[in-house]
Amino acid sequence: MQLVASFQMIDTLSQVLQRLSVEDDVADEVARTVIDMMARGPEQLSPYVILGGSPDLTLKDAEDGGGLATAFAARANLLVTDNLADFMPAGCECFQTSTMRLTDGTERILTCQIVKRSDGHEIVVAHPVDVQNWVGKQLDATTDNVRALFTGRKHVPASSQKQP
Repeated sequence: MQLVASFQMIDTLSQVLQRLSVEDDVADEVARTVIDMMARGPEQLSPYVILGGSPDLTLKDAEDGGGLATAFAARANLLVTDNLADFMPAGCECFQTSTMRLTDGTERILTCQIVKRSDGHEIVVAHPVDVQNWVGKQLDATTDNVRALFTGRKHVPASSQKQP
């Protein structure tokens, strides 16, 4: 598995950490760690060579659009995010995957989406908890495998999804 990120994504990560009152040197170290993880992956990537292009305008949030554009530019098969609701453009395939119990005792229904670009390339967008489970089961999270896994499960219209 290869980690892919653009400099914009890494900068956004640092800014979010700083907004959460993480000290600047710690936020910078996290950013350096992400870059190091990319370089140590099987394709030995660097954010210098990942060109995300323009944000995907089918998403409401420009930062999320930039993340999706980077994933498409890298020809990624899987985008992992806790922010599932913002990665549901109209017309994407959306499947209920699992239920997660939160620390306050409430439950969150997780989904995964398959987002398709006009050239036919597709990306699975999934929650880290689901991806962890799939890795544990040695499931290669391709669009075909995800569709097969969730055949017969509830198909959730993207437009009706509300996530915390």
